[in-house]
Amino acid sequence: SLSDPSSAASVCCYLLDFDPAAIGREILVLAWNYLPSVRQHEAAVLEAVRWRLAEAPGPVHAPGFLAAIPLNSVDAEPALPTRGRVFGMVRSVSVVFSVPHATQKSDLVGFIAEMMCCGCRQCKLSQPESDRGHKFEMEKFVYFVDLASRWRPVLARLIGRPVSVTGLKKKMVSVGKKGSYTMLVSSTATMVSWCPSYVGVPPLDELPGKCSGVYTGVVSGIHMQGMLVELDETVWLLIDDNRLVPSHSLRVGAVVCC
Repeated sequence: SLSDPSSAASVCCYLLDFDPAAIGREILVLAWNYLPSVRQHEAAVLEAVRWRLAEAPGPVHAPGFLAAIPLNSVDAEPALPTRGRVFGMVRSVSVVFSVPHATQKSDLVGFIAEMMCCGCRQCKLSQPESDRGHKFEMEKFVYFVDLASRWRPVLARLIGRPVSVTGLKKKMVSVGKKGSYTMLVSSTATMVSWCPSYVGVPPLDELPGKCSGVYTGVVSGIHMQGMLVELDETVWLLIDDNRLVPSHSLRVGAVVCC
């Protein structure tokens, strides 16, 4: 969502070469396409082909975390304490899925982020310090539910980066006959912050089950009701999360970075 500072109006915006640093900050859109909706009651989209941050880059200081962003999610169980926190490297992000909820009529919709975390006492109690030596060796899973599931595209772009997530709830989750497990779940108090350059971060190829590889191309065909996208008549892109992918950003002739 891109909002004009001089008014309350906003427009859906699709940023090519997306960078989470743009969230909550003023940007200059240098080249764009405005795509009107072809369906009634569906919003149009501003496709930002080239953009940059409005403010000039400042001097480079010691690595630090950007301002925390609240996820503004709905808390289905506000009675649970929200003191849980994690700091670590985002290793992978699942597709959005739904699971039945024991105390609600509707299912829970969300995604799971797998993180390799630092288990030192300092990281468990407060915001990690940039001058400490951290070891990302402890595997943890964070379940982003309900409105927080809209942040999946951002978390997917943060794979390989150190992220701090606060305001989490601890909850027991039953997995069939395999037993119960403790999982960290998002709440109304959940906030995410990340560091663009953190000392001591291992490269992706050193993490087990690495996720890497980027391809940018022009959409040359769309098949299977938008689930299979052809790029440059050469590469096939399988969309496994149709509920969150904006259909207006995937059209023949569009430039897609994946």
